[in-house]
Amino acid sequence: MLAAVATTMIALCGATDCALPDPATQTELDYASMRGYVLEEGEARFVRHAPVFLVEGYEKEYNRIGTPSARLDADGEEEIYVDATQPTYYLDSREWTSGARKYTNLIYRVHFEQSKSNSNSRDGGNGRNVGVMVIVTLDEEDKPVYVNSVQTCGCFHAVLPTNFTSPDAYPDWWNMDSFTVYGETLPGRLTYPEDFGTEYRPVVFLREGNHRTANMLIASIGDVREKYPLITAAAEPMEALKHLKLGDGETSFYYESGDKKGLVKGAYKRGEAFLLGAFVGDGRVGQDRIYGGDDELPRGFYTSIKRGEKNDSDMWDYKPFLELDGWKP
Repeated sequence: MLAAVATTMIALCGATDCALPDPATQTELDYASMRGYVLEEGEARFVRHAPVFLVEGYEKEYNRIGTPSARLDADGEEEIYVDATQPTYYLDSREWTSGARKYTNLIYRVHFEQSKSNSNSRDGGNGRNVGVMVIVTLDEEDKPVYVNSVQTCGCFHAVLPTNFTSPDAYPDWWNMDSFTVYGETLPGRLTYPEDFGTEYRPVVFLREGNHRTANMLIASIGDVREKYPLITAAAEPMEALKHLKLGDGETSFYYESGDKKGLVKGAYKRGEAFLLGAFVGDGRVGQDRIYGGDDELPRGFYTSIKRGEKNDSDMWDYKPFLELDGWKP
């Protein structure tokens, strides 16, 4: 029965991954309520390509990028939460090849204390400790050729090419002007200056409440700062998420064993699990997770809920992930 309901919903909204309908898509962003986050210090390569996040509805704490943290509650039990008073970018890199071509993924991960249905949304994907990743793919000349935005549950991924992307890499059906990801219209190509130096970055506009990417462009830090207040984020290695301070010891942001291994603690989303779990074959569908291989995440960081596509849609193995979307890296 649940599988039938899910199949009907997916057919109605044209979905192929873990989406639920959201009427807030396509509505005008409230630019006046936005604040931005920027990475300005740290390893030069990461800083040079780091996205600027502009988040709608900054006045609400759950729309502020924070720092995953741990504490003991009144009963002495572990509680994982995101401290909205201090923003942190978590960083990692991963190399991969396609034939003779070599690429490097620069991975940027941020988290929010929770996602919430806003006044325009019927999104069932509420959860705590949710996040967003942006992956900037560099070619052998250190030029960005893809910018991928994805929720840390694997949902709503959007791969955007740039003016440095090889013309023969595009899907046959690609529209250079725009494309749609669950109702959000994004540009069909990002354009960097030919010599973009250290000032030009991807600028990612995140929608209030659900933190989905609603727009993206390339701009200089100076131009962004003229229009929006920018908050400098701290930089930490991705590994730091496994070593959160707790009392005199430490704990992990993720479950470390059992059926929930690799999932973010506290990020369970009942709405998505109820409606889509049986269809996907995963009772934890929509739950935010570690970005890692089978040893860390047996479920995989899959981005499609079609059972026949789950393995190839796993973003950890980047070449088949891109090829599933029609890219020819």
